[in-house]
Amino acid sequence: MARHLQDAPAPVAVVSAEHFEFADPNLLLQAVSAHLPGWTGRIGLVAYVRPHPQALLSRYTESVKIGSFIGTPSEYLDWPQTRSRMAYAMRFGRWRAAWGSAFDLRLYDRTSFPGADIRRDFAQIATGRDPGPLAAPDVNRAPGLRALALARAFHQAIGETARNSAAERARWTLGRELGRLMAQAPELADDPRLELDQLLARRIEEVFAADAESLDAGFFETAPMVRALQAASAEAPAETPVPDPDTELIPETRMAVSLWGRLLARGLSNEVDAVEIDRIWHE
Repeated sequence: MARHLQDAPAPVAVVSAEHFEFADPNLLLQAVSAHLPGWTGRIGLVAYVRPHPQALLSRYTESVKIGSFIGTPSEYLDWPQTRSRMAYAMRFGRWRAAWGSAFDLRLYDRTSFPGADIRRDFAQIATGRDPGPLAAPDVNRAPGLRALALARAFHQAIGETARNSAAERARWTLGRELGRLMAQAPELADDPRLELDQLLARRIEEVFAADAESLDAGFFETAPMVRALQAASAEAPAETPVPDPDTELIPETRMAVSLWGRLLARGLSNEVDAVEIDRIWHE
């Protein structure tokens, strides 16, 4: 990377990866200091954070899609990984402590982005100027209730896969490809969105209230994280449907999806086959 940056003609370089979510900010600082000494004082780090209610829905949708979690939204709130990953104040506080003002935490709020476009917002930060309207991105429609019910039925049929195994990686790859296909399916174009019900919204507020207050105090002036929790509790309907395969899918669809899941489970049971399945469908 050091050689690439040295030879690159562009004045700005962008390194982007979801893996930074799990990185140790102090180790990254040490690595930059050791291998990119000329860039230490020139690097800026940008992260976007969704308010807790919206983040829970987004994370639940992604987890169900790839098969890392196949329960209900309410059960997802109690999942230890959800609690740890959405403990924002501690995580982002570590980045600020290590990187100081070079770390910029921004609220994920389309209404605050120029042209309601996060790409345009980031480009303005990275280059120091607004690039203006950008070409429309490829449609990335989030799975709705029926799509999530399909994914749950599919992964329930596959069954358990060992953690950090080739089978787990292949299942995630299959889930992402399934998500892309469902997003393109005209039959799911009117699929209702997953929403919080009042009970779940209030539970989210109870669980993350202290975290939201701490994050607002450290990074934001208008308390958007606390206000988002309060708004979700106040505005959520009393009841909302959940992506239950038994209620959202007709029996024939439920059976077909389950058969395909069981068929692929056989391939995932063998490591060599699982690696090949992952290779075929990997982006």
